[in-house]
Amino acid sequence: MENLQVYVSELANLLLCKGIQAQLDAFKTGFNEVFPIRQLKIYSPHELAVKLGGESELTWTLDELALAIAPQHGYDSESQVYVDFLRLLHNLITLPSTNVHLNPNLDHN
Repeated sequence: MENLQVYVSELANLLLCKGIQAQLDAFKTGFNEVFPIRQLKIYSPHELAVKLGGESELTWTLDELALAIAPQHGYDSESQVYVDFLRLLHNLITLPSTNVHLNPNLDHN
């Protein structure tokens, strides 16, 4: 049984540490070129997460979406396609992050 524990430990070390060390070093080097790590130390972990990954929760209202997305190319704010697009975006934004079933009701008959 001890032999099995040593094997599992060594395999985990190889797969999760030694086996990917070159890739981790390359990632850190590249990341440091884009975002110098010494300059990022002024931010809290939460601030870094927001800066690098964006807000974890979007809370756009339909009115805010309409203000941010201007209809163009012959469409206006009354165009059904534009209104449906805003509603679809709003529905996608307000879905729980675990919900992957999308079935927007765009039927206006």
